[in-house]
Amino acid sequence: MTEPVLSRAGRALVVTLSALTLANLLDLSHRLAYDARLWAELTSPDALYRYLATVGGPLVAGVVGVTVLAMMVGYQRPAGRLALAAAVLHTAALGVWLGVVLPADGGTGAVPADWERWRIRWEMGHTVSFGLLLLGFAALVLAVLSERHPRQVGRFAGTGGIR
Repeated sequence: MTEPVLSRAGRALVVTLSALTLANLLDLSHRLAYDARLWAELTSPDALYRYLATVGGPLVAGVVGVTVLAMMVGYQRPAGRLALAAAVLHTAALGVWLGVVLPADGGTGAVPADWERWRIRWEMGHTVSFGLLLLGFAALVLAVLSERHPRQVGRFAGTGGIR
């Protein structure tokens, strides 16, 4: 009973987080065309993305927690190892956000002299974070599928079956 609940909770959190990050990534080309003043105003913590950080950080922490719990339930099975990979990837995404994106947040909406450097750092940090979250999502999906359909997942992965 614990596994299906963790699996469902993990998938719901990951899908929500992936949708939020994808929405942010889809705006990338538009944000790269903004001038300095508009970019600084929109990306300041008090503007357009005010609640995304408030929701996104705890959401990533929740995804990592649920994934680790799912991995602990069956850590010796292939699904557990895939869940561990998902947890590591999601933790890395959170680390990229904390180490790259957060320091690049404007804070005041003022335009720094080297704003283009900060813009690239902010945008690429989000892009790398999304890539890690997407890989983590794929690992979590494979973990769930390998428990339910080991032969099909094994055939897809080219191993003849995950056991």
